[in-house]
Parts: sequence; structure tokens; C-alpha cells
Amino acid sequence: MTMHEAANEYAQALFSLLLEEELTGQVIGEVRTALQALEEQPLYAKILASPELSAHERETAVRQALEGAHPYLAETAALMVSRGHGADLCAMLRRTVELYREHEGIATAAVTAAVMPDAATLRTLEKKLSDITGKHVDLSVRVDPSLIGGMQVVLCGKLYEGSVRRKLDDLRRLLGSTTL
Repeated sequence: MTMHEAANEYAQALFSLLLEEELTGQVIGEVRTALQALEEQPLYAKILASPELSAHERETAVRQALEGAHPYLAETAALMVSRGHGADLCAMLRRTVELYREHEGIATAAVTAAVMPDAATLRTLEKKLSDITGKHVDLSVRVDPSLIGGMQVVLCGKLYEGSVRRKLDDLRRLLGSTTL
């Protein structure tokens, strides 16, 4: 079983169970928290995939890390790592969140801004993006000062460019191709 297949199968199993038991709203926050923690600590994810640890040691580490999480999440993660799929854990958690968003009709938008937008700007942006997609939009925001001003938005895989850097680059290309 490939990494992608394992992550997808475990995510499908977990999400199906959550749906069946009507627990998606309750547990998806825990899934996101676990994913964020693993993404912020890539060394921990490597440890979970390490062949130097026994399956039992990897399973114990996951159970300890997910202590207090819903048993379905903790057991799925423990089962994955005990069967040698520790390297797939982030992908499984990410896919579970994707399945939740698909089920709930939630679109995602990755916003990159030169400075952190205030709450009112984010609400306005979220409303406009919801109008475009006809879905609720989950925004993730990161700051990149190299944009100089404005923002870039990737919505459903499409880039909407509104940064000052891009406008300056376009102007530079236009002036560079113009003969005086």
C-alpha cells in the first residue's frame, strides 16, 4: 500500500465512522489540532515513522500525544503507526479535514497578505469569496512582507493576484518592453 493509499484509506475509515456516529463537528477540531501540532513538529512525525522504534513504542507515543482526544481519532492514529504508516499520519489527518470540508460544502482559501488584515477585512473577504463559490469559505492567512501591499488569494486552486509586488512587476515588464 502506497503512502497516499494508506492515508486515504485511514482517513476514509475515520471520517465514515465520525459521520455514522454524528461526531464530525465534535472531532474535526481535534483532527485539525493534531495536524497543526505534527506540522509544527516535523521531527515528531519522523519519529513516528522511524524503524528504530518498535511498533509498540510508536503506538504508545501516539496514544500519549493524543491523550484526551476522541478515542476514534486516537485509535486510528495508533493503528496507523503500529502498522508502519507513521509517515502517513499528517496526510491522513489532512485528508480527513478535506473529507469534512467536502461533506459540509466548505471551500478553502489561502490568503497571503503583506500585513495581517484586520478582522473586518477578513470578514469582507470571506463574504466575497463565499459569494464567488456559493459555499462557506475557510480562510487561512499568512503574512509575506515581500508582497509590499495588497494580497494574493488561492481559492479552489485558482490564484487571484492583488499584490503591489505583482503590479510593480507587471509595470517593470511593460516598461522593459517599451521603446522610447
